[in-house]
Amino acid sequence: MEFQLYQFFWHLVFASSLLLGGYGIIFYFKTKLNSFLWYALICWLIFLSNLIRDPYKIVPSVLINPYYRWNTQIAYNLFYFLFFISFLNTKKHLPKFTKIIQKFVVILLIFTFLSNIISILNNDSHYLYYFYYLFAFTTVVFAIIGFFVIWKIPDKLKFYLILGSSVYIVGSISSLYFSYYLYKTKRLISEYWILNTPIIFFYIGVLFEQITFGFGLAHKVSLIQKDVLRITKEKIQLKSKMNLDLEEQLQAKTLELAQTYEAIKKNEMIQLKSDFEAEITETKLAGLRAQMNPHFIFNALNSIKYFMIENNTVKAVHFLNRFAQLIRMILKSSRVESWLIHEEIQILKLYTEIENNRFNNEIEFYIDEITEEIKPTQLPPIILQPFVENAIWHGLAASSNVKKLSIKFHLKERKLIYLSITDNGVGRKNNFLNSKSNFLNSDSIGLNLTQNRIKLFNKKFNTNYSYEIIDLNQGVEIQFWFVKKS
Repeated sequence: MEFQLYQFFWHLVFASSLLLGGYGIIFYFKTKLNSFLWYALICWLIFLSNLIRDPYKIVPSVLINPYYRWNTQIAYNLFYFLFFISFLNTKKHLPKFTKIIQKFVVILLIFTFLSNIISILNNDSHYLYYFYYLFAFTTVVFAIIGFFVIWKIPDKLKFYLILGSSVYIVGSISSLYFSYYLYKTKRLISEYWILNTPIIFFYIGVLFEQITFGFGLAHKVSLIQKDVLRITKEKIQLKSKMNLDLEEQLQAKTLELAQTYEAIKKNEMIQLKSDFEAEITETKLAGLRAQMNPHFIFNALNSIKYFMIENNTVKAVHFLNRFAQLIRMILKSSRVESWLIHEEIQILKLYTEIENNRFNNEIEFYIDEITEEIKPTQLPPIILQPFVENAIWHGLAASSNVKKLSIKFHLKERKLIYLSITDNGVGRKNNFLNSKSNFLNSDSIGLNLTQNRIKLFNKKFNTNYSYEIIDLNQGVEIQFWFVKKS
């Protein structure tokens, strides 16, 4: 019966470690969580270590040696500590303790290497044998200390690690103790057969730990999915609230203007109509921005979140600062009727830098320096941004070539400033660009709104601003002409 039970546990550990390791690798490629990778390596190292205990004696003799046996066991324990760090995200909750674990692993690797060298040079595997028992004792003590330290972590995942590891440690210590006793005394321990087959204690501990860690990883994925769903729901609710608020503001503004219109005398009708149209146009512009901004803000925040998850604090802080500057400028643009050209260029630089991050900085941007003669030029706020956005998303995004976008301007004459926005994207003739979502489409609401804004700006500030869309062999060029009237 002893042999049959030993075979049963051997087969169980053999199959479970192989299958659970495969499960870990599959989920690693799906989730990109390092916890699954370390879990898979732990399972497969158990599988490799278990081969030498083959009850059928078909394993190659080259594997049945102390170097293979002890080194697979040591590697298993080292990967356990890497799983420990990744599974509980100790870099976030316990950064100092994480560094201690990493140093501990490095020290164990060094001692493992030295013990192997000494054993090989002396042609005596007992050095490795003694080191392994010292190694096992040290790792057990360190793991127990770790249990007390991680108790401070609020995450419930710690219970999976503590429970699985505790049962494994008890099983391993029991197996080592009874194995050592049998080796020294050369006799059976008692009439209880399980004590005379101590490897079964190890198998029980391994199986329990593998299954417990598997459930822990499943729980972790479930928590991540819930967090993603919660954030997505909050963003949808925020966007819906912003749209409702905007609609209410638009209705209130329209009603207010309508009431004012009725109150004005007949001889002021022409002027009132002009003012009314201007207000409606600006309100529609605010509406268009509000529809655009949640989408852009969502993507920008996702990029910042990605850097934070990857612990890339420098990039996260950098883009958070850029994002804050862009939001301040957008808010400022909603309060003014015009601003200087350098403010327009500044918002373009911030916008393109953030958007380019989503393209892995594949787009080459070039923006001319502003000369002293051009600095006093006033523009309608954010008049150029829609053209730049269109060039990125409807021109460059669909292009497989090196993506380039340039903004150039100079003084043609004393009162004439020429500005061009040029991209080398797929161009308007492409069928994809003829879709209604293209800003440069002749039926585009955004393009008509921009024309109306320039028309109103020209009338109010006595300017003669205009633009022209030119289809190039590769890409599109927008030519702006800013002419001041005498």
